Amino acid sequence: MTPTLRTWHRLIWPLLAVILITLGFFALQVFPGTSYIPQPVSLIGGSNGITAQLQAASGATPATVELHLTAPLNAATTLVYLASKPTDQPANAQLLGRIEGRGTHRFPLNPQTAAFKEKHLFGFDPIYKQPIFQIQLDQ
Repeated sequence: MTPTLRTWHRLIWPLLAVILITLGFFALQVFPGTSYIPQPVSLIGGSNGITAQLQAASGATPATVELHLTAPLNAATTLVYLASKPTDQPANAQLLGRIEGRGTHRFPLNPQTAAFKEKHLFGFDPIYKQPIFQIQLDQ
């Protein structure tokens, strides 16, 4: 590197660092991100390594079911259903979605499903056609 390039290098890189940090700061001010505001929990249930919460609808936000998986499931993929009575057959329930691993999974409920008097969640393995878990959401 020639002495002229070295001089420019020493001047430009700190200046670029200051500019990038400043731009990052302004970007955070413009896009603060989405903040998660928890809604009132009305129903809670649990099973081995799985906790379920039904959050009531508020305003334009529909009711949602949250599944917290702390342990891996026995199936590679699991379909989650909500039924109005205890069952382990998908034909008698409303499909909410699919879960594939640990973590928090949220499923919005349509108004008909949210109106069920009793709410029973169950996981179903679509490959081997067998139930994985069942949770009754209690008030």
